[in-house]
Amino acid sequence: MYIYKVTFICVGFILIHSFMVSKIGKCFFRRLTSDRFMKLYYRLIFVLISAVLMFSIYFYLNYIPGRVLYSAPLWLKYIMHSIQIGGMLFGMGSLLTLDFFEFFGIRQFNRKNLSSRVLTVYSVDGCGGFRFATTGVYSIIRHPIYFAGILMITFQSVITENWLVVTIFADIYFIIAAFKEEYLLAKMLGVRHKQYRQKVPMFNIFMGLYRKFAVSK
Repeated sequence: MYIYKVTFICVGFILIHSFMVSKIGKCFFRRLTSDRFMKLYYRLIFVLISAVLMFSIYFYLNYIPGRVLYSAPLWLKYIMHSIQIGGMLFGMGSLLTLDFFEFFGIRQFNRKNLSSRVLTVYSVDGCGGFRFATTGVYSIIRHPIYFAGILMITFQSVITENWLVVTIFADIYFIIAAFKEEYLLAKMLGVRHKQYRQKVPMFNIFMGLYRKFAVSK
């Protein structure tokens, strides 16, 4: 019974998150609010809503009963938690390569004293324009944020049937999002992105580290 509830919650989160991050969703909310509101507050509101939903799902999973499918031995728990911490640090590194404050909507919020005319140079959600990141962790793998999410969710040392459902949905969502981003970047950048793909793997961090530190020497 709880598996169906968890499945419904996961699908609901995916639909809400996908709609809010999509071009259609942003245009919808811009019609409901205003162009200025979107450029100043939308990104921050989107991040807060996503965080609230994710924490709510996490606490709900810890509240409801669930049959334990696998519990790692103590030695393996240390390894799995280390991988999760590594994924978190890797994700933080990707945000440092990007604009950390803009990613979370803080920089947009701080522009509230700017005139509407000045704000026209920014995108619909207030971002300062397209940046093709190829340095830092982006020189190791092409999708470090999605990769970090997969590591943190998948390498849970205690797997319940409910958490397994979340893991499957989350990992599939991350992978689909990565392929969608690949398609958009390839369409936008052409040969430049093709050269980047040939040099940097999508998710294979071992190959990425080898190419960066061994082959490049």
